[in-house]
Amino acid sequence: MFKCYITGIELNTDTAYVLNVARIKQIMRELKNKSDGMQKMINELGVCDNVEIIAKNGKRIKQRRRRLICKQLADAYCDTYSEKNILVSWKDWLARKNNNHNEKNKS
Repeated sequence: MFKCYITGIELNTDTAYVLNVARIKQIMRELKNKSDGMQKMINELGVCDNVEIIAKNGKRIKQRRRRLICKQLADAYCDTYSEKNILVSWKDWLARKNNNHNEKNKS
């Protein structure tokens, strides 16, 4: 029998999980890329520009406005967020580990 590292309760192979370190590292790289992308968005789109508009009386006036983007780009930026699975069942972990071991032996 296995025991839970945190709680100490006994586990069987159906209820045992192991941390997928490779997946977490991949997620961290993706998060860094997303963070870098968001910083770039802030730098490009988070500033105000002085734009010239024509007022109701026909006079040209300068006004500070945020930069705008089209709906398609806004939708694309919103689609960059997703959920990640960072835990994998013990059985799946063993199966994957055995598959990786078998593939290495074939090479």
